Amino acid sequence: MVQLYITTKRRRLAVSAGISFFAIAFLAFLGYGFFFSNFYFPDQPLQTTAIIQYKPWLLRWFIFFFLITLIFDLLVTWLLYHFFKTTSETIASLCAWSRLLYTAVFGIAFLPLLMALIETAKADADPGSVMLYLTSFDSMWSMSLIIFGLHLLILGWLTQRSREVPKIWVVLTLLAGCLYCVHHSLNLLWFNYKYIKTFVEQILSLPMALGELGLASWLIAKGGK
Repeated sequence: MVQLYITTKRRRLAVSAGISFFAIAFLAFLGYGFFFSNFYFPDQPLQTTAIIQYKPWLLRWFIFFFLITLIFDLLVTWLLYHFFKTTSETIASLCAWSRLLYTAVFGIAFLPLLMALIETAKADADPGSVMLYLTSFDSMWSMSLIIFGLHLLILGWLTQRSREVPKIWVVLTLLAGCLYCVHHSLNLLWFNYKYIKTFVEQILSLPMALGELGLASWLIAKGGK
């Protein structure tokens, strides 16, 4: 009876974590892929400011999706810890703390977005200031995603210690972690990287997504059974 309860509880944790992973991916795709990319043009501060002033809902909805993503990140942190703590409580704790650190840095990046929203509400909004706020957000986001990449590496290590997770998802999670770290480190450190960033993202988006969503699919279909 106790074993049945434990199995049922882990099964619920797995399904909830998997669904939350997909929710985060959907929110990130919609928020960054539609809203942010439709008003943020790094080399065109006048155009960026004009778009936000004409369509303020783009930035407002992006901020909204941003906040909902933070909530799901906190939920995933709790769910993954409790699901994998039977594998290794030490590594599961390290995995949880790394994701909390990522979420904290990601949350701090919220402040420049608010400043940009306030600035664009002014009739005499300064395009230079607006671009500074948005560029600051983009840089802080990249910094948080480097930490996220480290989190995925720890998560890959954790899943490798588990006898449940298929090796293919372990390898893809580790690969995704490496790609996140390299891609966003280059975005922060290489000034001209912005000119090829979109092209590189198109190449790396599939393996990066498979690392997370592959594991999420396994959690929903098989996790805890």
